This record gives sequence, structure tokens and C-alpha cells, in this order.
Amino acid sequence: MSRRIGIGYLAPRNVAYSSLFFRFLKHMLRVNNVYAGTYFLDDDIELEDTRSSPTKLDALFVSLPYEIMYRDLVEFYNKTSIISYRSKADDSLIVIGGGPAVTANPLPVLDFLDVILVGEIEEVFDDIISILSEKAPKTTKLKRLAELRGVIVPRLEIEKQVERIYTRDLDKHTVIFDQKIPPGVEPVWGRSYAIESSRGCGRGCRFCMEGFIFRPKRDRSFHILKNLIDNAREQGYNKISFYSLAFFDNPDAEKALEHAVSMGYEVSVPSIRAETLTERRLKLIMEGGQKTLTIAPETASCRLCNAINKRIGKDLVLEIIEKMLGVGLRQVKMYIMVGFPGETEDDISENISLIRESSMLLAKAGGKLKISINQFMPKPVTPLQWAPLKDYLAARKIIRLVGKEARKVGAEASWYDPRWARIQTILSRGDREVSKIIYFWARHGKGLGAFRRAVRESGIDSEKYLVEWPATFDPPWHKIIRHPYASLKLLRREYEIFQDIISQNNGSSLRLLKR
Repeated sequence: MSRRIGIGYLAPRNVAYSSLFFRFLKHMLRVNNVYAGTYFLDDDIELEDTRSSPTKLDALFVSLPYEIMYRDLVEFYNKTSIISYRSKADDSLIVIGGGPAVTANPLPVLDFLDVILVGEIEEVFDDIISILSEKAPKTTKLKRLAELRGVIVPRLEIEKQVERIYTRDLDKHTVIFDQKIPPGVEPVWGRSYAIESSRGCGRGCRFCMEGFIFRPKRDRSFHILKNLIDNAREQGYNKISFYSLAFFDNPDAEKALEHAVSMGYEVSVPSIRAETLTERRLKLIMEGGQKTLTIAPETASCRLCNAINKRIGKDLVLEIIEKMLGVGLRQVKMYIMVGFPGETEDDISENISLIRESSMLLAKAGGKLKISINQFMPKPVTPLQWAPLKDYLAARKIIRLVGKEARKVGAEASWYDPRWARIQTILSRGDREVSKIIYFWARHGKGLGAFRRAVRESGIDSEKYLVEWPATFDPPWHKIIRHPYASLKLLRREYEIFQDIISQNNGSSLRLLKR
């Protein structure tokens, strides 16, 4: 029985060990008595165990949480000679990909993977390992894998939709496992014991891909969370990081946080909805040693808040800042999103007003505001998947204006380059022919110039992935994947609501940009 299965993580080792999924998958292979070589992509391929190159394995798992990693996947193949190896007649290596990006839209990587898992691996992990361990030809294994729920085998004809699979009860699938990190490896956010308190989100923000593809929201109970918290100390950890899309949406979250703090842990709670914060919860966050409160109102415009279905707004943000100052917290990181369809001068002015008032409020107490400005990008399996990406030059002007105004009031401002937003949108809304761009991109380098060269060499009109699509258009990913809680009918109805709200006030021209 062959059991040589590797994990390829398309980033440096310290990034991989910041991933709860990487740690979990490595553990699951080990407890199933499977050899699990781990391979990291930095300036070169780094092997954690040098006993076996990827081309000597029977199977390789690769995680694709972000679309930008598609280029890295091809680079990984090139540097390990997997592509030339896989072209041979005796090719037996099976490459299995999964993650949020391909769960939403696997089309751009269909030609780069043997198997794509749509959804959450716990549901079919044992079956996958069993099939991979069989002494059988690759073709036979692929046919058997294609019979599993949530599995796409691109080389076989896709005759029906594959339904995304998900774990219905997190408590039943909770595994307490060794999360020790090898010596000399310092994860991006430091050494901490990772605990996933919830999965999915029921908020329905119309721009958020994760909020739709991971539905429904599922919570771990306090009993399970307490066991995980207690186990962290046994493994030598003094810090706990909670993972979720909205931490306090778990009804047991405050109780779990209180227990962790009472045990003397340093605690990180990175995903917080502003409207769920109370004075008590803010005090617990401070007592857990967290120095910066991260909130993401996205916009201060009430009109856009309603349109994107994330109703936070300026008044609530200022109220939260006053509360956090009252318990001793002094640092805020705030995420602002610009470039929504129908955005007006008034909407941008309201964002600037929020930044100005927040910064002044914090400065009076000796605090600091950090602003992260991001451009809206239409993502698959969201109500705004039909919306356009704002023109690069227009987006850059807005971002620079907001950043300039933030710095005037003493706030730190950073932003995501809108040129990369274009690339990410092309990859996320791409169809199968986008694989040509990805292939040439990996050949020419990593940067923006290499991408532009790849587009020219591919002969593909990349602009068609950036424009607005009519609401009657059925995006191609819906033809091969069915999302139980994100049907095309539901998403289209939500997009029509967005358009109705936006059309109620077309606003004024962006005169601010001319100043």
C-alpha cells in the first residue's frame, strides 16, 4: 500500500505555519500513517523533509486560498520539474487543490490540477486517503475520486454540477492536535495556538466571497473551545489566536475569551464586527494583551452601508472608539473600501470625515489610527459578481485622496495597489482560458510587467473580466458548482437590491478629485 503524500504550500515556511489549515492537514496525514513531505515556495523550493522530491510522491495537496497563488502554483511546478514529469506516459502523481479561491471559481486552474476539492476537506478526507493508497493506475484512482462528493476531476468530462461540501457540526469534527512549530520558524503573526471558533458567516455582506461560500455559519461550543484553550498550555503556548469571520457572532465567544484571559494567555482576536463590541468585550480584549483593535466598517456612507449590507457607519465607529479608550485601548486599525459601483463625492467625503474624527478622538487620548484603503473587487459567488471594477486611474485618484486626507490628521495610511486589484479580478472572474495568462506569467516573472507581457502573449482580451456584466448573465462557475446557500437566484436578487439602493441617489460628480 503506497502512502507517500506531500503538502505543497505556495509561500515561505513562516507563512505556511501561520495557516491553521496547513497545520491541520499535516496532522491528519501523520495520524493516518502517511508520509507527509512538506514543500514551501520562497525564492526557491524549500523541503522540510528532504527524503523525497514532489515528483517521487504519489499525491500532492496544494492549498489555494488566494487567486494570486495560481501563478505560484505554476512556478512550483516548474521549479520541481513536475510539469515535465507529468508529461511522461508513466505519470502517476496526483495533484489535489482546494481552498476558498478554487471553491468559488476553479475554472482558471482546471488545466493545472488533477483533482479539485470544492468545500471542506473533513467530509471526504478518509475516502481520499483510502483511494490514493490503493495499488491501482492513476486513471482508476481519478475515476474513483470523481465519484466522491465535492470533487472535480478536470480531465474527465464534467457532466453535472458538483455541490460544495461542508461540515455540518464543527464539534464532531474538532481535533485537538500537536501545533508545535519547528525551531527557527517564526510565523508571520508570531507563535500562537490557533483555534477556529466558528466557520462561515450569516451576515450576508454583498461583496464578501467568504461570507457566501462558507455558509451556513457554524459555531464550536464552549465545551470544545475550553478543551482547546486548555490544551494550548500543554503544548507550551502562552498565546492563543482565534480564527473566524466574525468572532463574537459565536454565542459562546465572550465566555471562551474570558476563560482564555483568566488562564493568563495572551489572546489575539483579529475578526471583530464593530456592532458586536461592548465595554465588557473590549476590556477582555485589552486584558488579553491585544494592543490594536481592528475594525472594518468599509464605508462611512449610510447609502453604501445599506447597499453592501454592512450597516456600521460613522456614529457606531466613533462610539466604539470612545468605549475602547475608556478601557485603555489606544490603537485602531480601520479598513476602508473604495470604488463601489455608484460611489459619489458625498460617499468619499463621509469616509474622510470618519477618518478625521476617529484620528482626532484617538490623538486626544494619546492613541493612533492606522487606515488600510482597499479597492472594491467583484468576486465570484457574491451578489456583486456582476459589478465592474473601477477604472485604474479613477481608483488611484480616490485612494490617493483618502490617503492624503488621512495623513493630514496624523493617521497612518496604506493601500492595496489598484494595478494588483485588476490582476486579482481577472483571476477571480476568469474562465478556463485565463490559464494561458497564468502559464505565461509564471514564465516571465512575478511582477506587474510580467503579467502585462503574459496577457499580450496569450492573445486574451483581459478587459472582459473587468467590466460590468448584465444581471441576466450566468457566470460560468455556477455551471459547474452548486453552492447550497448561495444559489444564482439568491445572488441575482441581492444584486438587484444593491442596484435599487444605489440608483435612489446617483450623487454628485467627484469634484474632490480635482482639488
